Amino acid sequence: MDTDLYWFFGENCDLKDWVKVFASKELVFGTSKFVLKIIGYSHQIEITQNQITATEIMASKIPPQIIEQAIKIKLQKGFKKESQNGAVKVEKYDHFTAKEFLKPPDCFAYLFDKDCWTAISWSIAKSEIKFKTMHTYPELNLTVFSHSSYLL
Repeated sequence: MDTDLYWFFGENCDLKDWVKVFASKELVFGTSKFVLKIIGYSHQIEITQNQITATEIMASKIPPQIIEQAIKIKLQKGFKKESQNGAVKVEKYDHFTAKEFLKPPDCFAYLFDKDCWTAISWSIAKSEIKFKTMHTYPELNLTVFSHSSYLL
């Protein structure tokens, strides 16, 4: 497994040839559509508003044309990074914390192997949707958490 991830936010990014979708879920709020995708041990959120589509993706491999714009995440305990869209942190894997993350009804998750999860949860407050993600790597004893928010 690669020891780096990339976190990208941007418009007009065609990833069809770069991702294998294991599971997806569509959320519609008014004129905003969000497609949540579990892609390997990674995630993708497609946001469509006013006929413009943007993408948030966290993955170990992304197309070369967007890699320079992506935030590089080191899979090392204690790594933290903030962006204008959200933040990411890497923590020691904890089975209890992972199970708690999966409990809310507004959580979309996929189990790849024993204790190896990718999950996306969401909440809405006023005119904003907030996403939280969890990627567990028990073989590395690590969990990656991120959060991001978008206006509706």
